[in-house]
Amino acid sequence: MIKPKFQIIALLIAAAAAFAASPLQAAEKSAASPAASAAPNKETADTKPSRFRGKIASADKTQKTLTIENKSMASRTFTVPDSAKLTKGADQAATWDDLTTGANVAGSYKKTADGKLEIVSLKIGAKEEDKSKNEKNAASPSSSPAGKSDMKSGEKK
Repeated sequence: MIKPKFQIIALLIAAAAAFAASPLQAAEKSAASPAASAAPNKETADTKPSRFRGKIASADKTQKTLTIENKSMASRTFTVPDSAKLTKGADQAATWDDLTTGANVAGSYKKTADGKLEIVSLKIGAKEEDKSKNEKNAASPSSSPAGKSDMKSGEKK
């Protein structure tokens, strides 16, 4: 009778020791690798492109910069590296000559280590939000409260 109890206790101790050792090994591995694994994660988070939309306020070909105004007339200056993808229309290649003041643009940019905004991609002639469409939706009977029936449910006129 003592023998089976002893075997069960020995198995439980061995299992506990095995489970106790695996978190220690995992902790050692993670303690050694955070510096190596944190750097790529931080780098990818910092270099993830952000989007912008607006009109070209000015373009400086010699400095390779664009100043773009958004709807609220706030402007930001972007640098345009040679690696930036410039397109117009239906994904046709664009040049600096296509970057005219007042043109609608949209694209993506990333913030560089020195704090500059660098364009990744730029589409010239991007559509502005269609204001006439929004005005039509506001005036349509289906979306306005005046177009709904004044009758309460169950009432007859």
